Amino acid sequence: MDGSTEWPVDDADLASLPTHVVAILAAPQVSLSGAFSFYDDFRAIGRFPGCVVPRCRFDPRLVTFSDAPERTLTGTTIHPHCGLDGVADAEIVIIPPLLDDGSFLTPAGSPIYPERISAYLRDRHAAGATIAGPCTGAFVVAEAGLLDGREATTHWFYETAFRKRHPKVEVVSRGTLVASGPGARLISGGASVYPSEVSLSLIAAFAGLAAAQQFAHLFGRYWRGDLDALYQKAGHPPPELDDGAVAVACAWIDAHLDTPGLVQAAAAAALLTERTLTRRFQRALGLSPGQWIAKQRIARAQTLLETTRLPVEEVGVRVGYAEAAGFRRAFRRATGLTPSEHRRRFKLPPTPARLQPLVPLD
Repeated sequence: MDGSTEWPVDDADLASLPTHVVAILAAPQVSLSGAFSFYDDFRAIGRFPGCVVPRCRFDPRLVTFSDAPERTLTGTTIHPHCGLDGVADAEIVIIPPLLDDGSFLTPAGSPIYPERISAYLRDRHAAGATIAGPCTGAFVVAEAGLLDGREATTHWFYETAFRKRHPKVEVVSRGTLVASGPGARLISGGASVYPSEVSLSLIAAFAGLAAAQQFAHLFGRYWRGDLDALYQKAGHPPPELDDGAVAVACAWIDAHLDTPGLVQAAAAAALLTERTLTRRFQRALGLSPGQWIAKQRIARAQTLLETTRLPVEEVGVRVGYAEAAGFRRAFRRATGLTPSEHRRRFKLPPTPARLQPLVPLD
């Protein structure tokens, strides 16, 4: 794959966005469906018509260890974008699920990947990169020593062998999606986790929740309870709606509360007309989009009043009120308190910063 053929979508809106290099390691044992699923997922963000503009774009690269075509166990040849030298600055490194060549079930067997791959993973993780090894890919992450003393999971069939090969790892039995280590930048997944679910978690972390939810909706992906838990920890509301289009609209609203024309923009993000969005909002939430926006603006204002020293006028602007008087009236009508009274009553004391799951690089 030489990159000479580009997806036929205008990249003008993406040109100014920060770009994150995604290294997808493709060794002879690699599962082709896993490797190419990751590639397609990261390549798709921001490139389909009417999409949410993500916070960033991705540059996924299929990598072989020799920078040469690699023949896999299934007899198919992978033509890479580059070797390891071409992803020395990767901010996301993925070891897709691997096919068993006989080494997984041998507790004292030889390393699955060469030591230079382990050294590469350690180097990238130390530099702040996120390392993902879903299913049997977790064996390679553990082989690098990155999971010692940390939680991880793998395919249930290989769990016993994994424990024997890596006794220092805290194995989550029959786990699904597990994120551990500093910044929760070490991701593993069990048998029921498809590569797209790992993609989804990373897209949400780097490109934004709205982009991830729209991606899931358009491509028929499922947002698991494990992802809900990760984003609850990060302070994001979990997408609990049965209607995926409404979930996309809600995420868009949440990300753009300070902008005008929210209903029209949210409908466009969900690929619906305003009339259809209103009908589906009522069915899913019992509120109109306008009522939902008003509710979310007040909730965001409460959080800002409780956790920051921003002037009341600035809080109003940040949640979409152009005039301070209008913000004060709306806030008092919704809560029974003025913004200043709310701050005096509920302002939180300073607390130590928490590690946030799946923290992207600056």
